[in-house]
Amino acid sequence: MRPTPSPRMNVVRKEEKEARLKEFILKNISERAGQAAATGSDARYQLIALSAESPVAKALASLKDELSAAGIGVDMLVVRTGAVSGCGSAITADGHNSLRSLADARLLDAHEQLVLGAETVWIGDCMRRDPAKRDAYECYAEGSVEIAAWALRSFERLWAQAEPAVISTEAQPQQPALPMSVLDPLLAAISDAQPVLAATRH
Repeated sequence: MRPTPSPRMNVVRKEEKEARLKEFILKNISERAGQAAATGSDARYQLIALSAESPVAKALASLKDELSAAGIGVDMLVVRTGAVSGCGSAITADGHNSLRSLADARLLDAHEQLVLGAETVWIGDCMRRDPAKRDAYECYAEGSVEIAAWALRSFERLWAQAEPAVISTEAQPQQPALPMSVLDPLLAAISDAQPVLAATRH
């Protein structure tokens, strides 16, 4: 049986966060280069982020050309769809990428996350902690099938409840909270997950 490496839990400086994420994503893109063309399948990343201004969203957007060349699409779910600043950028909904939003205040107690495959995932800090104002906790997991599967399940549950979204450079009215008939899937799933992924504020 293939051993499962321990996830790497780090405290990262806000100035270094986007650069480290780009390095992590680029490594995965390199490993998956040509995979979609060889299998005829559509390779995809799944992202949950506070907004298009989150470092993880900016890191993905800055690698748009590399993602396109590798045949990798992005399914991005954001909690806030407010205007993108002049220095920001976003993955926009098009023929290859999908963008949805889910405005529910309880999600602010959950963590940002990026699923890069069946055994590779990044778990960010609680969405209440603004990464532009302070250092943050994050977890890089590679070769971790169980963690990646849990993260993907959480994403799929939220994605099914979310609505199509558009992010632009123009100011938009704040979205009202959407009703949910069940407990936040992330918070419920985390109760059975490893302690390192607990969705609590740090």
